[in-house]
Amino acid sequence: MTKLRDATFLLVALLVSCTPSTENATPSAASTNGPSVLLFLVDTLRADRVGTYGYDGPTTPTIDRLAREGIVFEDAYTPGPWTLPSVVSIMLSQPICRHGVEVDGFEVDAEATSLAQALHEVGYATASFIANTYAGRFAGLERGFDTNGALVDDAGSLIGSFLDEIGEDPFFIYVHDVHPHDPHLASPRALEPFGTVSPENLKRMKNRTSRYRQLTRSDFAAGKEPGTTDNTRDQRVALARLRQIKDAYGTAYDARVRQADEQIADAVDELARHGRLDDTVVIVVSDHGEELGEHGGWLHDQSVYEELVRAPLIVRLPDGSHAGTRIPSVVSLLDIAPTIADLTNTPVPPSSFEGRSLLPLLEAQPEERSDPAVVSMRINRKKYFRPWKTQRGDQNLVVREGPWKAIWNVEPNTVELYDLSVDPAEKIDLQMAHPTIATRLADHARDYLRRCQARRGKPQAHSAEISAESAERLRALGYID
Repeated sequence: MTKLRDATFLLVALLVSCTPSTENATPSAASTNGPSVLLFLVDTLRADRVGTYGYDGPTTPTIDRLAREGIVFEDAYTPGPWTLPSVVSIMLSQPICRHGVEVDGFEVDAEATSLAQALHEVGYATASFIANTYAGRFAGLERGFDTNGALVDDAGSLIGSFLDEIGEDPFFIYVHDVHPHDPHLASPRALEPFGTVSPENLKRMKNRTSRYRQLTRSDFAAGKEPGTTDNTRDQRVALARLRQIKDAYGTAYDARVRQADEQIADAVDELARHGRLDDTVVIVVSDHGEELGEHGGWLHDQSVYEELVRAPLIVRLPDGSHAGTRIPSVVSLLDIAPTIADLTNTPVPPSSFEGRSLLPLLEAQPEERSDPAVVSMRINRKKYFRPWKTQRGDQNLVVREGPWKAIWNVEPNTVELYDLSVDPAEKIDLQMAHPTIATRLADHARDYLRRCQARRGKPQAHSAEISAESAERLRALGYID
C-alpha cells in the first residue's frame, strides 16, 4: 500500500506554522496530503467514567490504551448538554448560538461548511455510521459523506466493508455510538465486571426514565409552549423514583460504557487488519455526559454542570508522536474540526470554523487559559420544570478562566461561580464570596452571546419526512414519544 505523506513531517510543519488552515483559504479539490481520520464519538459518555480521567472501574481499557499511545486533553468541554446542537457544533466548529440548530425540526444552514464536506472536497473518502438520527440526516449532517449507514453493534464490520470499497484512498470515518445512552439495555455479560443488576431493576430504569422524559417535554410533544402545563409535582415524584435506583443505574451505565469501549476496540482492530492504523488519526470523544442525580438532575440537557459538559478527548497520532502527553489547558470540542483540518492540510472557507487548532498546544502546553473563554452553553426549547426554569432559565453559558467556572443564567441574569481546583463537583457557589470575579465572567458571557447572535446563521426547517426507521431510533433513545 502506498503510504500517505509521513505524519511526523506533517505535524512538525504544522506546529511551526502560525497560520492554521482555516485562515485565508478557499476550498479546492487539491491533493490529499495528510493522514486518514477516525472520529469515534460515544454518546452520553461522562469524562469521569473513563479510566484515563481517574475512574477506577474497568470501563474503558481500549480508550485508556489509546490515551497511553496518544494525547489526553484533560479539560475539554462539549458545545452543549444534548446531542442535536452539540454534534452540529462539533461538525461545523460553531457554537450553538451561531448555527441555531437548537431543537428538533431544524437542520444546518445550507451555506455552512461541515468538516465532512471540507474533507470530501479535497478527495477524502467519507463515511458516517451512526446510531443516533440527530447526528445525521435529521440535522442535515449527511452532507459531505459518501456513505451514511446505521450503526448497532457492528462498528468494526461496517468500517471493514468501507475500507474494502475504497482501497488505499485516504478516508474520514465518523462513528456515533449510543451504548451509554440506555443503561437498561445492559446484558448479563456486560454487567459481570461491574456487579449485579436484577432484571426487575433494568425494567425499572427503562420505565422510570421513559416516564421522566415524557413529563419534561409534555408541552413540547403536544405542540404547546413549554411551561403551559405545570407538572412540577409529577416530576418531583419521577426524580425521587430515579434516585431510588441510583446505584443500579450507575452499575448498568458502567457496563454500557464498557460495551462502547469494545466497539472502539473493534474499529481500531479493523484499521490494523487493513494496514491503515499507522496512517490514521484516531480521535475519541463524547457529545455530552449524563446526570446521575448530581445537582438534583437526571439524564441530560437540563443543566451545564461538569457531569454534562466535561468531555473525554483523546487524539492518537499515526506515528505515535507525543504519546502519553496530557494537556491541562481548557479546550472546546469546537476545536476538533480545525485540528483535523490542520492535520490533513485541508482548507476551509475563511471564518467558517470558530474553534482553534489544538496542535500548537503540543509545543506550548500552558498550564491554564489566561483569558476567559465561553466553552459550552444550553439553549432549551423543549423541556420544562418550574423550579429549574425559575432558578436557571432556558439559556446558560459556561465561562472558564484558570480554576474558575462561571455559569451565567441568562433569563434570571444570575451567575454561579465555582473553583474547580478545590470543588470539582460544583457544590459550593462562590459568587457571593468573589463578586468581582463573578461579575467579570458574567459580563464576558453576556458580550460573547451578543456577538455570537449577531453572526447567527440561517438554520433550515427540516423539510423531508422523517423515515419510520429514523423515528424508531429516536423513540428508542427517548427523544420522541
